[in-house]
Amino acid sequence: MKFWLNNPGVRILFPFIMGIITAAVLQINHYLIAISCVIFILLFFIFFWFSSFHNRKRIGVLVSATIFIIGYQYTITRTQKLWDNHFSHTLQTSEYYHVTVIDRLIEKENSYKTIIQINRALGKNETNCTGKVLVYLKKSEKAKQLVYGDELIIKNNRLRHEL
Repeated sequence: MKFWLNNPGVRILFPFIMGIITAAVLQINHYLIAISCVIFILLFFIFFWFSSFHNRKRIGVLVSATIFIIGYQYTITRTQKLWDNHFSHTLQTSEYYHVTVIDRLIEKENSYKTIIQINRALGKNETNCTGKVLVYLKKSEKAKQLVYGDELIIKNNRLRHEL
């Protein structure tokens, strides 16, 4: 019991880390979490406004729940793959992607390495999307000429047709 009293930062850090882990594992709709975060913060202020010694445990639980949800929401907003407009949601439907080179080419033994930003998924219907991808390009004169800001149309090799 003295550990929790002597280390109040751990009481705050533990629910925050648990929120991060939960977001990484469960990947639940983040709009629901954002709404519940607002509700928990409002409940916290209501309990705090009418606080007394009798309500201190309820306030502690609300603070921990709020910090948990803040950790969850922080992870969702910082992880592009969990966004609704991430290109990974279009892998089954798009034939091509409109991309922009956002890093310099690094020459490797058999290839060039760079990072591209995906802007749009092209196929039956065009969809704006986002996401960064590390790509390795075969050594060629065309690949060697790529520079920061170049825009390309690339084929989606992961497209699968289901019967």
